[in-house]
Amino acid sequence: MSLSGIFSFTPLGAKLQHKFSLAVLGVTSIWTVQRILRRVAPLPQLFRKLRLWPRSLNGKSVLLDPTDASHIIIFREIFVDHIYKFDEIPFVPDLILDCGGHIGLFSLLAQHHFPGTRAMVFEPNSDNLPYLKAQVEDNSINVQIIPSAVADFDGQAQFSAGCSCSGSIGPAPESLSNDGSVPVVNLCRLLSEMRPQELVLKMDIEGGEEILLPAILPLLPRKTVLFFETHYGAPSWEKHSQSLGRAGFVVTQTSNRDRYSDGIAIRN
Repeated sequence: MSLSGIFSFTPLGAKLQHKFSLAVLGVTSIWTVQRILRRVAPLPQLFRKLRLWPRSLNGKSVLLDPTDASHIIIFREIFVDHIYKFDEIPFVPDLILDCGGHIGLFSLLAQHHFPGTRAMVFEPNSDNLPYLKAQVEDNSINVQIIPSAVADFDGQAQFSAGCSCSGSIGPAPESLSNDGSVPVVNLCRLLSEMRPQELVLKMDIEGGEEILLPAILPLLPRKTVLFFETHYGAPSWEKHSQSLGRAGFVVTQTSNRDRYSDGIAIRN
């Protein structure tokens, strides 16, 4: 039995479910509680599967690990702070790409706003995949899960996991053992082959945007909304936002946290 069953209050109204979700997160995000949960995490999976019903999903559910602070942080960013402004997207996309999918919360929200739109989510961290698959399967959404990183090449790359939301790959090696490596998909090739006309793209790839974002910029369709994060301070943000501006995008910075900046770029 899991916490997803214990807290499965589906007969209750959406408003009460939402309040309950926030109450649980308020407790589990306390630092002392996090330390306790991490100590019991090796025990049965009971404490690692919590199902929540965010009000903004109108009945769809989220599965997360309350012993993983990254799950809580990303959940809060998306469903409490609402960092992804889907109501600002001025078209209905024909393709949604989620690069750096983590546990699938962006993809879940995107499918809620644009049900049935073809969507692909790329996530190389094997620890995140069970939760990512749960978001897709439990909510019956149309998302193709690709257990790979994205870059400007196809093949394999060394992967450093860090915490669940901070994994990154190294440069393409000439030879690489399978230990610690992950598959890599060339996003430039994918965009050239798929040729979307109206694209929503999320890119949170822990520094990989330094090489990949300039490489894909000429391949983005005229109608594109890009949600992106930069990881190297103000110079990195300025460089990418100016490049996007020259390409006809209207760029807005939505948050700034020391080295990290989030933004949305719209070209319609």
